[in-house]
Amino acid sequence: HESQAMAVATLIKQAGGYIMSMDGTCEAGTKNVFMTLDAMTNLVLVTGCMNGENASDIMKVVDRTVELFGCPLGTMRDLSKNVAGGRDHLPGHVPDFVCQCHLLENVGEKLFEQSYATLTKGIKAAKLRPRLTGIRGDLLRRSNGRQPITAEQASL
Repeated sequence: HESQAMAVATLIKQAGGYIMSMDGTCEAGTKNVFMTLDAMTNLVLVTGCMNGENASDIMKVVDRTVELFGCPLGTMRDLSKNVAGGRDHLPGHVPDFVCQCHLLENVGEKLFEQSYATLTKGIKAAKLRPRLTGIRGDLLRRSNGRQPITAEQASL
């Protein structure tokens, strides 16, 4: 991936810069895959695997992104204090934006906290978790067995 960094950096420079979007993802009990991407082109810039979403590891991914692509015009992130800590050392004044989807998710969690707790309690009481986990596994197996979409299909 990084072998194409110079070509991507050239595209970014020609476009006038990039917005560094930052996010991590993981399944419970697995390592966190954290990434930066150019929010204007949706090109993944740098990824890093870490034991948890912590500011020092995030800082390394941010620093590598800046090393390869220059300082971003701005950043986009969730409300995580660790992600904020991982980006706060950027040189100069880099505007920091919160992703609307993450903001709405956090607001939704607060608004529906009681309903979520009731639903979780009901799932546990009905002992549905193993069945739901099995269904998720079936969906993943089916998804992994499919052919990837072609560039032509992606452009529709």
